[in-house]
Amino acid sequence: MTEATSPAIEWARERRPRRGPHWEALEARVFADHVDVQLLLRVRGLVLPRKGAWYLAAFACSAAAALAAFGLGSVDAQAGRLAAGALMVAVAVLQVVGFAWALQGYGTGADAFWGLVVFFTGAVPVAGLGMLEAEAGSGGPSFLFWFALVAIALGLTGSAGSTLTPSKGGARSRRVLAAVAALPEAERERIGADLAAALDVLVERRVIDARTRKEALGAPLGGLAVSRQSGSAS
Repeated sequence: MTEATSPAIEWARERRPRRGPHWEALEARVFADHVDVQLLLRVRGLVLPRKGAWYLAAFACSAAAALAAFGLGSVDAQAGRLAAGALMVAVAVLQVVGFAWALQGYGTGADAFWGLVVFFTGAVPVAGLGMLEAEAGSGGPSFLFWFALVAIALGLTGSAGSTLTPSKGGARSRRVLAAVAALPEAERERIGADLAAALDVLVERRVIDARTRKEALGAPLGGLAVSRQSGSAS
């Protein structure tokens, strides 16, 4: 059994066979000491706590908007409409910010999950807004109603933000390889040894087989996730 330890090895020791490998998560930990490489790979968020926080907050605002529309709206229609509309504006802003962070390299599968939750449950506050406007006889959907529709559609950005691995041969992939190549030779050797040790642990735990380990070691440093199809979320 491998006795050395590092973020990559610790992650490998905790990986369950039934979940399979997650190459982005492994690569994020292999480059734990090189945030610039993590950000280029768009994997920095995988090693940080509070994954999906922006989209989770957006869901919380969406749920509050539903309560405002159906709760406060039943007592004071105008106040309920304004409160629900304001909360849906917050939903949109939070998701735009979350997507901007994902584009910088902080996106995770949690963003995709909570973004889809917003997308599929957002019909509730939108329906509440529509009912309040119909009761008020406003003569048609207002700006707030249409904006609320846009807000729930933005939930799909969570999925886009968590699948931003560089494309093989693309400009960002070349930038990653160049950044890794610029590291001192001793550091590249250390990273390669760390990756090999983590892969050994994955073989020992039967997460991957020996052939997959050999293929993973054949990928250039910084090109593991690009060359392999990712497994389940971390």
